[in-house]
Amino acid sequence: MGSPNLVPIPSPDDKLGVVRALRKLASLMLNQDASPTFAALTLTGALTVDSIAVAGDMTVGGGVTIGDLTASRLLFGDGSKIVDSVEDLTAWIDGTTDHISVADDSDGSITIDLGTNTQTLLDSFNGSFLETIALLITEAGGTVTGSLNQEDGGDLIQKFSDGYSTLDTTPALTIDLTAYVGTDSVPKEVFVYILQSAKTVMAASNAGWPATEHIKVANLLLRSAATTGTDNGALVNRNWNDHAQGTNSQGHLLHIAERLRQEVSSWHDGVALTLKNVAGAALTTGNSSTAVELVTTVGSIYQLHKQTFPAHDMYVNANDDTHIVNDSVSPYLTTADLVTDVTAIADGTAIGVNKYFNLVIWGAQNKSGEAQHLLVNLPTGQYTTSANAVSDVDGYSIFSIPNAYRGVGFLIARLTFRLIAGSQWTYIAQEDLRGPVSYTHLTLPTI
Repeated sequence: MGSPNLVPIPSPDDKLGVVRALRKLASLMLNQDASPTFAALTLTGALTVDSIAVAGDMTVGGGVTIGDLTASRLLFGDGSKIVDSVEDLTAWIDGTTDHISVADDSDGSITIDLGTNTQTLLDSFNGSFLETIALLITEAGGTVTGSLNQEDGGDLIQKFSDGYSTLDTTPALTIDLTAYVGTDSVPKEVFVYILQSAKTVMAASNAGWPATEHIKVANLLLRSAATTGTDNGALVNRNWNDHAQGTNSQGHLLHIAERLRQEVSSWHDGVALTLKNVAGAALTTGNSSTAVELVTTVGSIYQLHKQTFPAHDMYVNANDDTHIVNDSVSPYLTTADLVTDVTAIADGTAIGVNKYFNLVIWGAQNKSGEAQHLLVNLPTGQYTTSANAVSDVDGYSIFSIPNAYRGVGFLIARLTFRLIAGSQWTYIAQEDLRGPVSYTHLTLPTI
């Protein structure tokens, strides 16, 4: 039996056969509901626009070859919705000057890289590990060994000018330091590092860090090998962790800022101290008054960032807070007049008539916009002569600033006074403590 879809060819004279053939052809016409299957289909000749029109979705089970396209290239649709090959991806993907560069590889691919200036900026990290390192010193059988690994375990990523590389520290990378140790009475400093030119090994020196590109691993102070073993390690072992982030994921830049904030604050300008008397006039050396008011000009002080210290005038504004830090009865006593509130030294001993004494004035630099404070340190003793008081021969003046003020406290001046009859002070002298001179006095224990 033949195929049911075959159309018999009728004789031209067979009118009934012709009708049957036409009816059969009509039943085989394709329409939107037809689902023909072709074992192979070849279209020849020039096709016109919309020669093949698909109103709905078209599924192609195998591959489709389009002769006009370029192999291994991305496709795009042009303004006429004609599919073509992408010849140059840089026409579609662009970089940003000095940030991201995009280069055509002439094979349908592109190379994306950081801009030259950005790469140069990243060179500031040359000579560092990305991770936190741990170099520990041990001794066994007379051999002193330094063992390096990642703090959390695993290998280390090195950053040099020629890129990134992996340092195998699993197990720990070791170096024999026996040749670099000192004696028990004369320890030797040892510098441990990795050269850019020899990335897989550690090196050491007693002379210092190398002049060529390197990663600093640690500086050590080693006694004899035997004592290093007895002491369970080095006399000094400072690992140079210049990592990208700590083991708690805090960035290294924040570590640096935190360390800087442990330093004392730094006076930059202004905050000049003068005094006013009971009438609000300037109190100059050699003159006396029943009231002494502190006056300072506006200035600027560095915490980590520069902040503004506003002008103070205790006479004009009683709310310009001034506090007596080490008052024996009421620490941080707020004062609007020094003569009224300073009647004793730090231990509570009354200041005697015709006795000389020193007050150290300092400031607390808060965030600009927050209230700023003047503070007064009382002395631990008093003098019977002006010369001894001005020279502070017995060191009674207290220049210390409490630890809570680390990074915000700064010295302003040391004032010398004499208490005379009638509860008056005579202004004897002022020592300016602002600027570098303050560091010869400033210490930071808790008062």
